[in-house]
Amino acid sequence: MNVRLSKRFDFLSNAWWTDQLVCNKYSVTVSMVTMTADQDEHNVSVARIDRFMKDVIGNSILIRSDDTKQIERLNTAGIKTVELPEEPYDQTVAIMLYCKLNAICAGKMVITGVDLESEAGQDVNYMIDDDDGLGPFADEGWWNDEEPTAKSNKKKGKVVHMDGKLSWDDFGLQWDLEEKTGNVITGEFPKKKK
Repeated sequence: MNVRLSKRFDFLSNAWWTDQLVCNKYSVTVSMVTMTADQDEHNVSVARIDRFMKDVIGNSILIRSDDTKQIERLNTAGIKTVELPEEPYDQTVAIMLYCKLNAICAGKMVITGVDLESEAGQDVNYMIDDDDGLGPFADEGWWNDEEPTAKSNKKKGKVVHMDGKLSWDDFGLQWDLEEKTGNVITGEFPKKKK
């Protein structure tokens, strides 16, 4: 039986808008439907969503991918960047999350909607669901990758530069969890008399 769920997630991140750094707090409500009967897969899906928002895009700078000089400066300074095909306005971030969260849940859960609001966006709620267009996120990119990544592979000349890529194993959130076995103790225990 499929179950409809909704959970709110909060994370802090920054955005590079029109040559200016904006610190921001995001609140995201994710609506989802379970696609398996396995409770462990549901728990892993929700934990993956939380880790992606807090550890991968949290405490980073969201930036348009064609702002290459600024990205290079930030990366040289050791600052984590998340490159988007559009300006990192709230609507863009909401669409990216809709795509990425569906990818990281790998069909164990389906994200049916993402509602995003942020302090910098004056708490206007952007609602993305199955019926909305994905714009540039309809193209292939890191937002379609199941792994906890928020970077594309960069080409430098003829060499493809691969950043150290995280996997869900790094977070202990792989799908094939080891089955726990234990000992069953049987015995004859006297019944208490009332």
